[in-house]
Amino acid sequence: MALDVITGASSADGAKSNRFLRCEFIIMSSTANAVLVKVVDTAGAKFLNKFTDCEFIAVKNSTNSAIAITNAIQSVASFVEGSVAFTRPATHNCTNGCDTLNANITIAGAPVFSSNAWEGGTPA
Repeated sequence: MALDVITGASSADGAKSNRFLRCEFIIMSSTANAVLVKVVDTAGAKFLNKFTDCEFIAVKNSTNSAIAITNAIQSVASFVEGSVAFTRPATHNCTNGCDTLNANITIAGAPVFSSNAWEGGTPA
């Protein structure tokens, strides 16, 4: 799912004030670079986009060459418009929660597994 696709075109409208409660985002991919949620550009998520108690699942399947993915969430480095908030997210078969965290993407109430894997806050 790309955040500019939910309600509008990237810079023009962006994803405005969406709430996702107890959702499952599922992918089965043969590439580790696949992602489940992606902020497409610096203005791709207007206002607040909130994910509460959501699961991000990468299905592994050797018959279909489906493997674990590197990041559940991906953002652009200079994301400046809007906020994306994750509360109590859970990942399955994802190395990181989001390795492109910035002040506009926040994570709360998540366990700490490793560097860049749901740290439970924003980077310094």
